Amino acid sequence: MSAALIPPSRVWSTRTFDSVDPPIRALVIDDDEDFAQAMATVLELEGFEVRTADCVECFEITRRWMPSVVLLDMEMPIMNGFRVAQELRKLAHCMRVPVIAHTSLSEDDVLVQGIPAGIDAYCRKGNSPQVLVSLLRQLAPGRALND
Repeated sequence: MSAALIPPSRVWSTRTFDSVDPPIRALVIDDDEDFAQAMATVLELEGFEVRTADCVECFEITRRWMPSVVLLDMEMPIMNGFRVAQELRKLAHCMRVPVIAHTSLSEDDVLVQGIPAGIDAYCRKGNSPQVLVSLLRQLAPGRALND
């Protein structure tokens, strides 16, 4: 399958997710601090409440602040995104939080390990921010932010 035919985002999970009240709380986990901050800025402009963390800090953050949805980079040093997802799923308070693989890897490269790791959806880095915002809102259902 050519890269042009791979959808920019897709929900893999058949689970239903708990409704959330605005603002949707998004945790951006990425080892590239500049990229994470840029994503946070975009999401904040869309009405999200955002925290950023690397693959180690994310566990401490979730003890103090409960995300509605997690945006997770797959290629990180120390602990890759698959391992982070597995560890998040072991935490009782994070078991039902939707996790999106946000990566430059192709969907095929993430899918096989991603589903067993507890990842619910895929979004390719470099797509329009609106694709990502739409996916985040789909996985954190509830009242629309602009209502």
